Amino acid sequence: MKAASHTATSRTPLYATSSMHDIATATVEPTLLAQAWTPQLLQAESGTPTPSGSTLDDSTALRVVIARAAARTLPLLTDASAVPFVCRYRVDLVNPLTTRQVHLLQTLSSRHASLQSVRAKVLRAAAVALDGKGNAENEAWISKVQTSTSKAELDDWYAPYKPPSKGSVLDRIQNDHPDLIPQLDAFWHGDQDSSSIHRILKQHPKDAVLHVLSTKLIANEPSVVETVQNELWKHAKIRTKPPASPSNDPRGRPKVRCIPRLYYPIVPVTGSSRYWQFAGESNKNYCNCRTKWTDPKLKPVCDTPCGADGPATVTPSQPISWTRPCTK
Repeated sequence: MKAASHTATSRTPLYATSSMHDIATATVEPTLLAQAWTPQLLQAESGTPTPSGSTLDDSTALRVVIARAAARTLPLLTDASAVPFVCRYRVDLVNPLTTRQVHLLQTLSSRHASLQSVRAKVLRAAAVALDGKGNAENEAWISKVQTSTSKAELDDWYAPYKPPSKGSVLDRIQNDHPDLIPQLDAFWHGDQDSSSIHRILKQHPKDAVLHVLSTKLIANEPSVVETVQNELWKHAKIRTKPPASPSNDPRGRPKVRCIPRLYYPIVPVTGSSRYWQFAGESNKNYCNCRTKWTDPKLKPVCDTPCGADGPATVTPSQPISWTRPCTK
């Protein structure tokens, strides 16, 4: 009698046992998931043997056997690491599923669990549209939503129930508080005294005032943005981008072109044994500075980034690194 009662309950339509609000939060039965995923399991492995060892040729009988095995196996697949254990030690429940089918079943179960919130959102929206109750016509659709493992598919089903966009936050503030933006504009441009900001904060929500100030007024003033960035770095060591200065501003750098890591021979300066200079007739293309050095077996190395190919142009004040030994 208990078995008959259970069978009758499992065959009762979804819309007759509970409302769609309850269906949205209820856990989907493994039997329903197994029936929906059986075609994918059959496609993954054709010619699945029966427990007796023979191969089922009847597609209907094969679907029944695979669905029952999948329903028995689903509660065991807590995560991907459980698949080898289940396939090895729970053959009595898994058979006739193959290892590939069990892996696929676990993948489908993980996808299904990750989409629980999206699935509930679709069913709640449909429940509101259908006045909270289902009927025989949409029972098949409810089953598809409950067993779906595709986010794109769920998004398509949610599209008819998706509420229209409310626009940007600034648009909503302007619609809800039409006097806020003119008041802040007057305060920002000095048409009102400093005490007016307190009146504005009393009349309008603080979040709305801060949003308008930051996105509409402060963002349009480069000098204010720079001041805020400098203060953030000064007091909280928070920096969004390096401040503009002659040292790191590309526009403030001297126009010096140099081939990086380029070696030039040096020779003693005429009439001196302690000063060295670049050798060759192209000295004028590089540098006319002289460096006090005691070892002539060194070559100068310029580490300044190169701006273009061709002869380098270095100002007399450009530092030159004399660090590499001569190979000659």
